Order: sequence, then C-alpha cells, then structure tokens
Amino acid sequence: ERVTETTNINKGLLVLKRCVYALRDATSQANQKRKKQLRVPFYDSMLTQLLEPALGGPSRTVILVCASQEPEHAEETVGTLRFGEAVRLVERSGEKDNVSGAVKAAVAAIDEQVREIELVIKEKEHWVTRTTKKKNVVSAMDTGGTRLDEDEEMDLGGKGAVIFMKDEGNSTKIETEAEVTGQFLVGAEEERAQMEALLDKRRRLLGKAN
Repeated sequence: ERVTETTNINKGLLVLKRCVYALRDATSQANQKRKKQLRVPFYDSMLTQLLEPALGGPSRTVILVCASQEPEHAEETVGTLRFGEAVRLVERSGEKDNVSGAVKAAVAAIDEQVREIELVIKEKEHWVTRTTKKKNVVSAMDTGGTRLDEDEEMDLGGKGAVIFMKDEGNSTKIETEAEVTGQFLVGAEEERAQMEALLDKRRRLLGKAN
C-alpha cells in the first residue's frame, strides 16, 4: 500500500513538472507569436487534473519554492530552483472565458433586476438625522499603575526607578453614556435587502462567493 501511494505521489510530481515546462514553452511560443499548440499533460495524473484550473485557467497562482543551503542537499536545491525558474516564466493571459451561456444569461437577468431596484431605491431613499444614546463601560484605572522605588540604583547612575505594577483586572468599572448624532439613509430597506440577495446570487453563479 505504501509503495503504491509513494509511486502515485512521485508520478503526480513528475507530471506537474512536465505541465509547468509545457506551460513555460507555450508562453515562450506566444511571446514569439507562433501558432503551434502545445499539449499540456494535465490529465496524466490526478494531482495535475485537480491543479488544472489554477495552472491552466484564467487565474493567479502562487508557488512557493523551498530550498536548503546545506551542501549535502545541493543537487535537490538546484533542481528545485530550476523548477521555480520555469514557474516564473509561465504567463497566463486570463482571457479564456469558462462561463457558460446559461450562466451568462442568468447573470444578465440579475443585472437587469439590480438596475430596476436601484431606480426604486433612488426614488424612495432619503437622509434622516438621528440621535442615539450609546453606553460604554470604561476602566477607572485605579489599580496597577506605577510605583517609584527610591532605593533602586539606575543603570546610568543615581537612584530611583519607576516600576510598572501588574494590573490584575480589578479596577473599578464606570458606565458612561454619550449621545451620537448621525445621518442615515432610510426608506428603501426592503429593496436594499433584495438587491444584496441578487448580488450574492450573482457572485455564486460566477464562483466568487465569499
């Protein structure tokens, strides 16, 4: 079982290396405006199949390369740095459009609904001034603090050092109240909730949900 697992891991890493080199060569050809299409062997291993959207799709991908300064690891370090250099030379334009026609139509319909709701919000919303009372609990800072030790000798000469006392969290708590005045948009709360739901649906359709 372990031998099979190790073999699959090594195969996946080997195919990953071949994919990166193929992408590097494709970048070089694109820069030289050659039309020959190079095959990138994403489907030669499970690992590279999973990584295809990140490596070959319209995405930004970061690859961290770890190396060692120890002489006994020189061969592995050189190989790793060469792989990192190949990765650095890969460029993806991000112009490939993987969004289906059905998704585009659904997004367009949502955009139209959002525009209609925005017009309603513009008509209904207005500014109001509100004053609210806000309560806060603050520390009186009557514990801890500092103490002067007149007998302690200072590093620069002379006596007298300020010692910061430990605050055990037992200081007196004082409740304060303050009035806060501000301006708020009101009148279209329901429409704003509808618009936020539509925008969230739009993000999920495009795979951009938080």
